Amino acid sequence: MATLNPVQASGFSTLRSHLRAMPAVRYLWWGMLVLEGLCIVVLPFFVPKHVYLRAYLEEAAEKQTLAFSRDQDPYLMWDGATGWRNRPLAKNGHWDVDELGSRSSEPLSRAHGNKRRLVFLGSSMTNGGMHVSNEETVSAYASDATTECLNFATMAYSVDQALLLYSEYARDFGADVVVLGLDDSPEAGLENRYVPFRRRDEVNMPYAKPRFTLSGDRLELLPPPSRDTLASMLTSDGFFDELMGSDRYYTQFARFMRFGQLPVSATLLKGYERAQRAALALSDADPHQYDLLLALLQKLSQAVDSDGARLVIMTMPTFETVFPSRWRQYLPDRHEDLVDLLHRADFLVVDGREILRRQDVPPRSLFTGDLVHYKPAANRAIATALTNALSEARSTGGSPADTATAP
Repeated sequence: MATLNPVQASGFSTLRSHLRAMPAVRYLWWGMLVLEGLCIVVLPFFVPKHVYLRAYLEEAAEKQTLAFSRDQDPYLMWDGATGWRNRPLAKNGHWDVDELGSRSSEPLSRAHGNKRRLVFLGSSMTNGGMHVSNEETVSAYASDATTECLNFATMAYSVDQALLLYSEYARDFGADVVVLGLDDSPEAGLENRYVPFRRRDEVNMPYAKPRFTLSGDRLELLPPPSRDTLASMLTSDGFFDELMGSDRYYTQFARFMRFGQLPVSATLLKGYERAQRAALALSDADPHQYDLLLALLQKLSQAVDSDGARLVIMTMPTFETVFPSRWRQYLPDRHEDLVDLLHRADFLVVDGREILRRQDVPPRSLFTGDLVHYKPAANRAIATALTNALSEARSTGGSPADTATAP
């Protein structure tokens, strides 16, 4: 057992003597703890959930919610199938979307021309975000004299939204190849409906999304709420009961309502959440955590196949996944687990991690300052591997090959 050195012992003795000499301080301290305990138990029964939500969100997120509900988001628009999608003709800095809602490097039409057509789906990892120009995206580098690319990837999209965007809109463009980008932990967003419950720091897109549930082998869809319903979350509790039963991350908001308001409990809650994240990182993957993801990918693959096209999956990992720190190298390799799963399901995979690791350049020259999104060099390398994988698949009769890596 650890023992206190003389200085520490003297310090604790002095603190105890001060507390004994000031009983009022002791009574105040215990009174505050008792009051905080009562508030934890009682207040959630009387304070409306929307009041807690406004404390949970940053002011910027509230303003963005209202702007989105009024169709004033300059980059995105509400969509009844996917929750949101790219706003056609939106332009700001590097961000440039054409009239089709695609971030493409050349003018394209709905009609299919003589070139092979690739349709890209995914999140900002696939569309490049605000970090690169249209000509520096992975889809632009995959374009050439025989190939044209439409990039419908949309900010913060998860696989369920990509599936719905393809089914409701993108399949009309007659793709020969559909390329789906997968972020790190692509399963995480699938059980989420209200983005801030999963990502409290998301102030630019505090929006609501659809989600699928898996019952046996059957997928059932919960559609996104209307814009008015989303805005009403700031002033009424009407949508919270539905979210309680349909959003896995509602528990994080529920903990905030109980423990996130007062100093002692809020400090303990932060410690608990850090410990929970550490335990998750150290634990092996749940064997069923990818069930819903795999079901959605298979549904997308079936839709693509029925349209006479083929599906290719690109993994789009962050800096920490590609170049982990020394201590992270000892954690379970979730990325490898995911790629192995995709192989076993016979998907053609372009593995961004292996591609980026093989680049003979400084690691940080591949990533932007957020260490998440890619610089042009990374997009070019992944696009080259994608092109090579498609050429190899053609030459071998279209059968899925091993994971594509750098040329």
